[in-house]
Amino acid sequence: MKHIDDFTIHRFRGMREAKLEALGQINLLVGGNNSGKTSVLEAISLFCDPLNRRNWSNVASARETGSLRSNLSISLNDRLLWLFPHDGLYPREDLFPHDKLFPQEDSAELSLSASGSFPPKNVMARHEKFSEVIKERIPGYVVGEDMGLRDDSSYVEREVEGIRIEANVSLRNDANAVPEELLTKTFKFPDYGVLPRESEGTREIRSLPVRSINGCSHRSSEVSSALWTDVIYDDAKLQTIKLLQLFDPDIQDVDIVAPGELAPSISVKHKKLGRAPLSAFGDGLRRVFTLASAIPGAKDGLLLIDELEIAVHTRMLEKTFNWLVEFCCQYNVQLFATTHSLEAVDAIIDACKDKEIDLVGYRLQRDDVETTTKRFDKEYLKQLREELGVDLRW
Repeated sequence: MKHIDDFTIHRFRGMREAKLEALGQINLLVGGNNSGKTSVLEAISLFCDPLNRRNWSNVASARETGSLRSNLSISLNDRLLWLFPHDGLYPREDLFPHDKLFPQEDSAELSLSASGSFPPKNVMARHEKFSEVIKERIPGYVVGEDMGLRDDSSYVEREVEGIRIEANVSLRNDANAVPEELLTKTFKFPDYGVLPRESEGTREIRSLPVRSINGCSHRSSEVSSALWTDVIYDDAKLQTIKLLQLFDPDIQDVDIVAPGELAPSISVKHKKLGRAPLSAFGDGLRRVFTLASAIPGAKDGLLLIDELEIAVHTRMLEKTFNWLVEFCCQYNVQLFATTHSLEAVDAIIDACKDKEIDLVGYRLQRDDVETTTKRFDKEYLKQLREELGVDLRW
């Protein structure tokens, strides 16, 4: 089942007017370097939960995940700012000429829209710098005459600077007579320290379950443990272990362990190795583990995979993608995946060829003004690859 039918990136990072029309359940994104494939996945993730402060942080930081210097290379606020466009190519009236719902936008406004069963119709956001003085409580206690503790906290004033992001979301309504609803939420991200918790005044919207897998996710113990928790909660452990056994028949069980004061990690019970950490296995198995354990958490939602083929040997692509497609259908997951590999394109076509699965491919190309997309349905993809041998990546 498709949760999103069409998706348009009006303004996001360096992308302009990129349209993914008539999406399928399985969507493959190809294109040259710096064509915007990863940005599409980030924009979709942000669109699906736009009023969640943590989601903004996660999307902005995704490209730094796995970097040894991730905490030093660029600040969170700088990462957030680079989600926004940095030019004035498109005035607001060119984007939504008939839309009176949103406030006037400036040249640096982020803008996304979509159609489908998911409530949000448009997501727009703007940013600005802020500076304010806040009162900070310094806890303290004194012993009273009755020998009990008495609150003796004091307050100090502190100046805080940072960026403020205002997110606007318009919700579609099934009844034509009912006007669209606009929700607005503002997030403050200080340059240093943490702000006092702000009140949540905006009504929450139903967020679409999304799991995002990037090229380094399989090397993160934190990600692996979080995904395996989803597997356990969804009672999918036995089925997922059977999938792992296709790649290593000696795997007997998988658990989360937290030895001593160490962070939780994945422990694999192996016929030959005994108990071994997941990190002791090769990149291929760890990647397959990450893909397999991500699907239960994306049930009735979206799975976003950047560099689909990474760490998987070409001889294992067909087997990997066969169960990936089957699992996505079983859990009602709409898949968006990027790839640079022609072998991966062929393997996905093979995995969908004899099934009633809606496979769509998109080739992205970007110039100085906008990003263009070329759509290929499943039959056209098969014809291009199997009959004509066309390399559709470029």
